[in-house]
Amino acid sequence: MIVLLCGLVAMFYQSRELAGGSFNIAKAGQATVEAIESGENHSSLMDHFLTISIGASLLFATEKRDRKFWVVTIIAFTGCILSGGRTGLLLLIPGQSAIYLLQTKQESLRSAIRFLRWPIALFVTLFIGMFFIGKDTGEMTGSVV
Repeated sequence: MIVLLCGLVAMFYQSRELAGGSFNIAKAGQATVEAIESGENHSSLMDHFLTISIGASLLFATEKRDRKFWVVTIIAFTGCILSGGRTGLLLLIPGQSAIYLLQTKQESLRSAIRFLRWPIALFVTLFIGMFFIGKDTGEMTGSVV
């Protein structure tokens, strides 16, 4: 947990540096995407930290849900937010949900859908909403009918 906390602090400073000195997660995420697209050598601290913290969270989830589990899960969730991307959250939340369903022996499709109906509805709503909020249409030409 101490290593993950140190990694979280380093990731916080890296996000701040990518955002140009201010703490803006959207700017940090955009700077990371631009660095990857232009072929620049971007720091892989975010990538490795997210993988390790999400893996640790899932490992702790297989045991009892005590204070260690919650600390590691909060570290992983915070790392996912600081990264400015969606991939980490799309690994953490379904992984935790699947472990919970297996531990409570809710192995039928019906019980899984009953448990996951609100997270799925929220994801679909946000996914559709992002088309109208964050899509850059400056380079598009023609009419939309």
